[in-house]
Amino acid sequence: MSLFSILNYTKHLFSEKHLCNAPFSSIYISGDGSITPCCFNRSYVYGNIYDTPLNEILKNSKFSEFKDLIKSHKFPIGCDICKKHVQENNKSNSGIATYENFPIQKNHLSVIEFELSYKCNLRCTMCRLNEAHLFVNDVRTNNIKFTIKEQIAQVVKNIKLMRFYGGEPFFIEEYYSIWEQTINIKPNCNFFVQTNGTIYNQRIESIIKKGNFNFNMSLDSVDKDIYESIRMGAHFENSFQNLFKFKQIAEFKGKTMSISVCPMRINSKNIPDILEFCNKNNLFIFFNTVFSPWNMAIWSMSQNELTEIFNYYKSFKFSANSKVKIINTQRWKSFLNQVSNWIENAKRRPHLSENEIENAKNQIYCLIKNKTDNFLIQQNIIINFNQLKIKVTNSLDEILKFVPVKTLIEKINNADAKTIYIKVIDKDENAINENIIIP
Repeated sequence: MSLFSILNYTKHLFSEKHLCNAPFSSIYISGDGSITPCCFNRSYVYGNIYDTPLNEILKNSKFSEFKDLIKSHKFPIGCDICKKHVQENNKSNSGIATYENFPIQKNHLSVIEFELSYKCNLRCTMCRLNEAHLFVNDVRTNNIKFTIKEQIAQVVKNIKLMRFYGGEPFFIEEYYSIWEQTINIKPNCNFFVQTNGTIYNQRIESIIKKGNFNFNMSLDSVDKDIYESIRMGAHFENSFQNLFKFKQIAEFKGKTMSISVCPMRINSKNIPDILEFCNKNNLFIFFNTVFSPWNMAIWSMSQNELTEIFNYYKSFKFSANSKVKIINTQRWKSFLNQVSNWIENAKRRPHLSENEIENAKNQIYCLIKNKTDNFLIQQNIIINFNQLKIKVTNSLDEILKFVPVKTLIEKINNADAKTIYIKVIDKDENAINENIIIP
């Protein structure tokens, strides 16, 4: 592709007639069998592959209704992440950009995305799956009428690309059987694997040499100490050796190797180094957005801290004299747009006096108690209200830095008692903050 073609592509990115190509090209299958439009939207459920044949799900009204909403340039339920990226002028790192070049076939799916298990060999600091014990949530394979593998075999002849997430895909046994089956039925099908890059062995090498594999590796720092403090359980040298093994095999087959970075407070000063590393080694880069945990995320930094990191980023200049560098520079600028937007958001945060904070704490606690009293009695739930008050008021110390009192009161008034119980009363302070602070 010529530089002119690349520039022309980036200029007209997102100018297609649809808001997003995802529902016209792909589906996402989760471990519980739910089928949704994509890996970014996991809320708008078309159906469940364990209960209904895939071909029937793709013909139901929910499938067509979602596509109609996208055609009308509306963000349906579950598209909040991409909507926020668009609002923050960060389209190049959005799901919309991910699906922009997915092939669209009039009467068939082109892409299937799998996240059948959260099983993983690491405990990354920003990952909350292990707290919820979801890392042992393997794919359901017993006593089901329709298995995923059987149904995929029926549609695979039309599939151009399969994408695999986890957990760690190379740690998930079920994926190997899907890869083998697909290679046997349709050898030219492309695979995309989102890997942490920590596992590489003869079995992996054998399968990726047989198939057409593209890789995206998670890499949050090129500094050993920071990398290992984020990707707990990983070994820096081993991961980098594996990166270049994956890259060599991908390039030999004319496939891609890219990097995903999770910019956070801990690695915020390392982000330009990662981009420089990617440019030097001909690796595409993608900037994820870390919303949670809120106190690790860049967006929750103070206005002064955000301004400082933004100015630091602006001091770096990157060349754009190749396809990879042009795309990487575009994504870098898009990420900077996002940080700039966060600065503006920080300016609008509440600034309360000590008296205003104390009054707000008492008002909100009393509102929570009054809204849930009858529910707790009906459900025979015994609460230590002194402990609840301490928990709620401690959480409000952080929440009131981000969320206006009026907004909090509206949220509580609009919520039913059961929701308040689930999201506040039955949660610890950290979980309450996560539920309320994250935009």
